Amino acid sequence: MKDLTSCFIDIVKTLEEVRLFGDGFDECKEWNALWSFLSKVWKAQCDSLRFLFTSRPERDIRDAIHSLGIPSVDLTRSETTEDIERYVMEELEENPRFPRIPGEGRNLIRETLTTKAQGM
Repeated sequence: MKDLTSCFIDIVKTLEEVRLFGDGFDECKEWNALWSFLSKVWKAQCDSLRFLFTSRPERDIRDAIHSLGIPSVDLTRSETTEDIERYVMEELEENPRFPRIPGEGRNLIRETLTTKAQGM
């Protein structure tokens, strides 16, 4: 893994622009290995490299990111929840793929999806 990480860093440094995307860090079963890789890449200060990763706001992940000074944005604010709720309601009302669902069922769907989304 050490050689692969070094090789990756060497390649990134030769390129003009590199974007690295990842989703669901909180679901990663090999978190320690992933974090080891990412922290080495971050510390290498590859000017051409940009990161974008998503995760639920787990404390260990937040602490790890903060320890390296990696900029982060918390999207689990109430504004996000309101946006999700608005989107779900609009889809239930306007999307022809969904049958007309009575008010009680509609509220249950809205509440369940909004709560389970946890701002994501």
